Parts: sequence; C-alpha cells; structure tokens
Amino acid sequence: YHADCNQTTPLRLQPDLMSSTNDFFITPALVDRIFGGFRSDIYLDNLHILSSNDLQLQQQIPIFINYGKLLIMDAVFLSDDADFVYDANACTVVCNHRLRNQTNIISKLFFDCPEATVESNYTRTPTLNLSSLELVDHLSITKISFVPLSSAYYPGQLLQFEYEFMDMLGTRINVQDNGNIVFDNVAVVVFGAKFFTEFIFDATGNCPVCDSGAYINELSIRNNISRNYTLDVLIANDLLIPEPSTLQLTVTGCPMRYEPDSNNYS
Repeated sequence: YHADCNQTTPLRLQPDLMSSTNDFFITPALVDRIFGGFRSDIYLDNLHILSSNDLQLQQQIPIFINYGKLLIMDAVFLSDDADFVYDANACTVVCNHRLRNQTNIISKLFFDCPEATVESNYTRTPTLNLSSLELVDHLSITKISFVPLSSAYYPGQLLQFEYEFMDMLGTRINVQDNGNIVFDNVAVVVFGAKFFTEFIFDATGNCPVCDSGAYINELSIRNNISRNYTLDVLIANDLLIPEPSTLQLTVTGCPMRYEPDSNNYS
C-alpha cells in the first residue's frame, strides 16, 4: 500500500489473483460484519455493492478491521443512500474520494486501523459525511483505447497508434492533468500470425514507439493486397484492459506518388 491519495493508476497486483468485477449482495443476516480482517492488508477494486431493500441501519455497511488496512477502489453502491461505516476509535480514513455528482461511486477509500475494533464501542461513523471527503472527476485508470491511426495499411508503412486512458466507466483521463501518475513500464503487445511488437509506455504515460510506428514485416503487396489482416492486443501483466482487443487492417497498395521500395516486400 501507499499513502498517495492522488495516485490514479492501479496498484501492482499478482496477475493470477486478478479477477473481473465482483458483486457483493448484502443481506440483513450479514449486516453486522461485512468486510473484516485481522492483522491483514486488504485491497478490493472494481466492486458493485448491492443491498436488499429491507436492510436495517439505514443502509450502513460496517467494516471491522483489526491491526490492518483496507483499500477500496472503484466501487459502486447500487443504492444511493448506502455507505460504509467504521470504528473511529480504531481506524483513520486516509483517503476518501468519490465521484463528483455521483457520491454513490467510490474512487478510493483507504482505512488505516492500527488498533483493534471493539464491537461494544463501535462508533458506526459514516464515510460519506466526513470532512476528508474529496470529490474527483474520474476513477482509476483501468482501460486503454489503443487503435491504429488508419485501418488501411500498405506493406512497408510504419503503423502508428493513438491511445487514450479510461476508467471502468469509460471516462477519458488526460494523463498530462495527473502529473503524479506512475506507469511501471506498461507494455501493449500487438501480434498477428507471425508479427509481434511491444509498445512500451514510460513513467508519464507516453509511448514513443506508438508515435514513430512499427513495420508489419509479414505482409507484402504481392501476397496480401486487398486482404484483411487481424491483430490481437493484450496488456502485459494484465494491468489495463485493452479496448478493442482485436484490430482489423485492410492491406492496400502504395499511396499515390509512392512506389515500392525495399520495405514493401513486393
């Protein structure tokens, strides 16, 4: 964990432990103890939190953490008046970020609980009304739109890509407006039948190779003109979700005023 409340990229996780969006259904029988941990640091993200209409305690969902931390990122309450409550005697809310105009959506909620939560003294302090509440414009970076500048490709061309970062709701995030974003060498892998290229993003979210382009050296005008060519896209270490995950190119001849050269494989 880190205490940087303004970081908007996902924490580094073990890929084999990552999963898709999870649904938590809260029932009255479970209301006394929803999220609990003992001497543990817990990280939950991409949550949809549902609750039944007959849930008591005004839709308050208690958190019991003893000698540990709980970080919740990108969580959506599907009931507008639901909220997490915690024991203010045992825990401190380090980060409390919710979406502007949609406070039922949590961007980042970070509890630090160095003490034991005692049920008899549980304060049931809601997080929505805390002075630490900060409204933000987007959730963490979860997706990347990665597409070629053109769907037409002639052999020998340097294929360039444009890219945008988005949260799980599809909100576009300008990395230049988030100077503290740290990318740990995120690699977008693009591959075909015999073609393989990595596009590496630097620590500021820029991709020099995307701008300069890459040759698809298995294509030739002689053998592939007018055919469609499929490229698959994946993200190394599953840090982001590519959209789309498959690209289609149409192989064309040389543009007007151009002629084949040694790169055209013709």
